[in-house]
Amino acid sequence: MGRGRGTKKHVVDENTAPFAQRMFAEDADGKTMQEVYDELNAQGLRTTRGARFGVRTMNKMLENQAYMGEHLHDDIVVATFF
Repeated sequence: MGRGRGTKKHVVDENTAPFAQRMFAEDADGKTMQEVYDELNAQGLRTTRGARFGVRTMNKMLENQAYMGEHLHDDIVVATFF
């Protein structure tokens, strides 16, 4: 998830979206964060900064309003649809 250049709109990053969706789905299925990030790391997947996945990265993504389809606008949470 990122911001479009020169706009204030969130745009889906087609390269990383499948991994974010997978994290949310596996979290919802009851897998532990460690199980999820161990699997991602074992497959050679890395964060956008080239680092291995860990608890901090998972927490940031799972708690990020943009990844949940929401954004804050003038103290109002607005649903984002793609």
